Amino acid sequence: MRNSTATLSPTNSSFFGRSALPQDPEARRLEKRGRRWLILSYVLCPCHLPVTMTLLGFLLGGTALGTAVSGNSIAVGVVLGGLYGLVLWRGFRSLRRAKRLAGPGGHIDCSGSSCEVVPMSASAPQAT
Repeated sequence: MRNSTATLSPTNSSFFGRSALPQDPEARRLEKRGRRWLILSYVLCPCHLPVTMTLLGFLLGGTALGTAVSGNSIAVGVVLGGLYGLVLWRGFRSLRRAKRLAGPGGHIDCSGSSCEVVPMSASAPQAT
């Protein structure tokens, strides 16, 4: 868990970089895995299906597998759509597990000229 605030400004790229990952090694591993699954889901997205099918046609052209793909394009599209859903679920599942391992998060405070992530311990009211 982070004990300091992180600045989120357009000029600070740490929000998407390595410093945005959790400090706990297991949570970091799960978050990286989740990000990779989400990138793969972007490739398998049904809105990219024409591009994916064209690439499969070029890569598998002249082979028996290429003939099967071109002859059963609807079935291949349905399978790719199902894979998209599965991969997307897996990516979000890994990200949720990483967040649970990293501990409860804080909130984003955008009161100044830039936004800051305020950890839960710093944002909780002090008991007296």
